[in-house]
Amino acid sequence: MKTRTYRILIAVLATSLIVSTATATALYTMTIPATVTIDSSAWTLYSNSACTTPITSISFGSVAAGGNSSVVLCIKNTGPYDQYLTSNSVTSTLPASVGSVAVTSLGTFSLPLEFRSGNTAPITLTLTALPTAPIATDSFDISIAAFSSSTG
Repeated sequence: MKTRTYRILIAVLATSLIVSTATATALYTMTIPATVTIDSSAWTLYSNSACTTPITSISFGSVAAGGNSSVVLCIKNTGPYDQYLTSNSVTSTLPASVGSVAVTSLGTFSLPLEFRSGNTAPITLTLTALPTAPIATDSFDISIAAFSSSTG
């Protein structure tokens, strides 16, 4: 009888230990937020029409509310694959209350534009400020995405 009582006691203790261990493991699980950007595009922007002077920033200068400002750049597919520039390719973090940025010209080309590896084209980016845009200096990012098809 004592042996049976000890076996039951050992079984209860073993079960408690397993439950405690499982609970302890769950109590010490930590989730760490992370982000990753996988960028397969291979565009390079240049400040000159020969596509030899790379740029890392663009200045639209001073723009009046309701006005616009354009910059003409050269875009080159520096990657190993053919890619498309589409109407969905250019996005920006410019607040919508300020205005928008869009491709307004590709020289003699039109969207969607297929870029073979190594090809270049002039690209005009235009910032259009809303008439109600607040007076401020805004910093924002412009992204140019490459797509594997003309529908982007």
